[in-house]
Amino acid sequence: VKISYLRHKTNLSLFQARLTGFLAAKGIYVTTVDSDDELSEIKVNQLIKVLNQQPDVIQIGLVTGKDLSTAVPNFAHTQANEFILNGHAEIWGKLITEKKWSVVGKFYRTEFLRQILSEMNSHGKYINMAEDFALTTCLMYEAKSFYRCLGIGNYFYRASENSVTRNQWYSKVDSLSKYLMQYERVRLLVTEFLINKNASESEMDNFHLLWCSILKWVLPLFKKLLKNEEISELFFRAFPAAYSLDYLIKTDFELAS
Repeated sequence: VKISYLRHKTNLSLFQARLTGFLAAKGIYVTTVDSDDELSEIKVNQLIKVLNQQPDVIQIGLVTGKDLSTAVPNFAHTQANEFILNGHAEIWGKLITEKKWSVVGKFYRTEFLRQILSEMNSHGKYINMAEDFALTTCLMYEAKSFYRCLGIGNYFYRASENSVTRNQWYSKVDSLSKYLMQYERVRLLVTEFLINKNASESEMDNFHLLWCSILKWVLPLFKKLLKNEEISELFFRAFPAAYSLDYLIKTDFELAS
């Protein structure tokens, strides 16, 4: 196996590292494996059979944990989770229903991936958070064929205590501002992508509902800080739907009184 090592002169974020790899890839398909993750129990012969069908996106199993022996699957390994989807409506509908937007654990047809990257606007140059959401949402909107085959093997995502969302720097106002603006850029990128694709009103509504689902894990980081006027303004700019008290009630969150 020939390995090409590419290195940025400075740290440009995970998203930019992936983009560099995507654009340099020469194979028919491309996938990502983060430095602390691994592919597990891949059945190569079965994977090749799926690759030969050339779907736009292939999804294998995805398990999460601190170590592989105790990792928990993100999808139940049932017959119902082994399927092929064809056409925009089926694939987009599945994304909206499941709210699973991880880039990892997927193989992308390289030509298709590069086409989508070329259509994502300049906001993508500055994204280093929620990049999975941005890229996967755009890819799944345009994909014509999607193959889920969990039995082929697993992508092991190692839950790290040092991940961005678990670090304590978000408690600082200046860093928090940057944190929230990252989410605003992601929202703008996907919104503009969908507008350029002439997405219907219902598709835009579904995207906003999908975007709101991120609140379920973002809001606990900020709810004690939202009394600060600057933080509140930035938060509601990045998450306009958070203005809806009904939504916050439905997601079982309460703002600090």
